[in-house]
Amino acid sequence: MSEPNRAYFIAKGRALEAVLKWDDEYKAAQKAFGEFFEKTGIRYAHGTRAGHTFQMEGDAQPKVPGFRLDKGCSSTWVFDRKTPEGKALAKEWGGMHFPRFGDRPIGVSAVIGGFTMYHTVPEMIGDVWVLNCPYFDKVPEPFDSTLIKTSEYWAMRESAEAQAQHECVIVNNAEAGLIG
Repeated sequence: MSEPNRAYFIAKGRALEAVLKWDDEYKAAQKAFGEFFEKTGIRYAHGTRAGHTFQMEGDAQPKVPGFRLDKGCSSTWVFDRKTPEGKALAKEWGGMHFPRFGDRPIGVSAVIGGFTMYHTVPEMIGDVWVLNCPYFDKVPEPFDSTLIKTSEYWAMRESAEAQAQHECVIVNNAEAGLIG
């Protein structure tokens, strides 16, 4: 099965409200995970069906009790569920998650192609939220949103990237003392 086609929409009305709510939840989740990582000293987390493993900053020890080295590993840690601290950390970790955008009520469903499910993806371009919607047969119609041409979408992205590079050059020149 081939990849789906894509349609691009400027999010407005109910769709924009759903995007903004998701964005707020996503930022809150980023903050929660960041605070957990800072508190514990975790640098990387890896999840599997068997559980989660963690690597600390450098090869340091965890900052808090409740971890043990994974069996047979010298730098990978797991929650020590035999201790109260480990149980509490595992419970805290289990309560955190990143919100999925595919569950949002925007008037568009996911599409399935082969063994893959494709979801609508929101993307901030400049100061505008764009919905990147997959489809195979019929172009979707997100609530209250405006369809734009693919060429308009790419022009928006290129313009936003050029603006970001320009702003980066200004900041770098200011930091180097080249402009006042």
